[in-house]
Amino acid sequence: MKELITFWLRQHLKQGRTVIIYAVLVILAIINSFLYSDRYFEDFQLQQEQQRTYDAFRVRVKDFSPSFLADAGMFRLDLPASPYSFIADNQIHSVPTSRTVNPINAGLLTDKPFARYGSVGSNRTESTGSNIIDLTFLVSVVLSFFAIVITYDSICGMKRDGTLKLILANNIPRYRVFLSKIIAALITISIPFLLAVLVNILLMNLFGVFPFSLENITITALFIGLGLLMILFFIALGASVSSMTHSPITSLVILLLIWTLIVQVIPGAAKLVGKSVTDVRTPVKVSNEFRTLRADEREQMEKQDAAVRPFDAAKLDNFRTERINNRISEMYWRDRNNLTDEIMNELFQQSEFVRGLSRFSPTMVFRLAASRLTNTDLFALRDFYDGTDRYRSMLFDFLRDADARDKDSAHLIYVIFPGYLSSKPIGEELPRFEWAPPDLLSRIGDAMLDILILFSLAMCMLLIGLFVFNRYDVR
Repeated sequence: MKELITFWLRQHLKQGRTVIIYAVLVILAIINSFLYSDRYFEDFQLQQEQQRTYDAFRVRVKDFSPSFLADAGMFRLDLPASPYSFIADNQIHSVPTSRTVNPINAGLLTDKPFARYGSVGSNRTESTGSNIIDLTFLVSVVLSFFAIVITYDSICGMKRDGTLKLILANNIPRYRVFLSKIIAALITISIPFLLAVLVNILLMNLFGVFPFSLENITITALFIGLGLLMILFFIALGASVSSMTHSPITSLVILLLIWTLIVQVIPGAAKLVGKSVTDVRTPVKVSNEFRTLRADEREQMEKQDAAVRPFDAAKLDNFRTERINNRISEMYWRDRNNLTDEIMNELFQQSEFVRGLSRFSPTMVFRLAASRLTNTDLFALRDFYDGTDRYRSMLFDFLRDADARDKDSAHLIYVIFPGYLSSKPIGEELPRFEWAPPDLLSRIGDAMLDILILFSLAMCMLLIGLFVFNRYDVR
């Protein structure tokens, strides 16, 4: 069998299409490294600048009053740029990757940058992600296509040339012939794949983006394993179809149709079906619901005659009218935050539904597994949103505690009007927003389903190929 593998491998390496494959992969790998390192440094520098602004504001808060913080303390929080984006740059277009947060509200952020006093993080996925070629794209699109190009005539081509009958006449078991073909093709494509990964890692390490560490090496090794499974699936697919046909042209046409279905049609159809089946409110409807909440708040205030009076006048009856105003405003902001959470849950549910449908495509299973391992997927974004909600609660508690220390304050947090919150300096630094991705073991556990699906698909396709080749008519 070793001799067969060596023979087929030499045949592959002598072909002009193999040279083209190697050249294209190396060029794309180098381009990928430069583009991602350049983008990462832009994001990193922007993030550092925003972090300095944010830290400066955190210190300055000591001299501000709770009244000022409640009125003007608005922050933009972004999902931080990932150093693993060159491996799997999962493009999340339907769900915003940034939020505006203050002690009272955490809202959706449009695609236009906004920050009144501080900003943390940097994420440009929505604007630039679609123009970048990551390593998962190289495997799921480029290498999968090359696997078909190499294997479409692996069996029927030998029958056409008469070499298959001669090989089998030497009493060589059929399974050895088939497996030697698979292994030789896998080695042929693995060489440029490993070279592309190595070029990326070395260049990214040289640029200071991807330092060598146990976690980074582990993620790289797991990605290489996933990539080899993906390549094995398409090699087995090509050999299986080649074993079912008697003409290389027929085999190539069938494989191109299957490749288009797996790589393009199913992922695209999943997005269309997901948008049509799942219920997500339109921006117009969302704006109308926000306006309705505001109108209801004003109507309640008019019914209760909850006007805001001058501080001294309101103090005579212990701020009775203003307390009613404050309760109504509190209910408004609570309903507004709940509505925002509902909208985000709808977007997440739609994205998860699309992910589920996309699993009918092996390439999407591969991309989902790689994105989970590198923490550049929907789960990372959900965890980030949970972090922003926790930060909003921290800001609110910070504001309430700072205001409670002033005995002269009316302690009416939602009545944003001079005098009803403390006007004395806070005297403390603002709590820091911190978001840390889940550890690697947790991410491996989350990706295990997709890893098992991909492994099962590759093994099933290999067994199908063996079965078909054993029944193949070589006459």
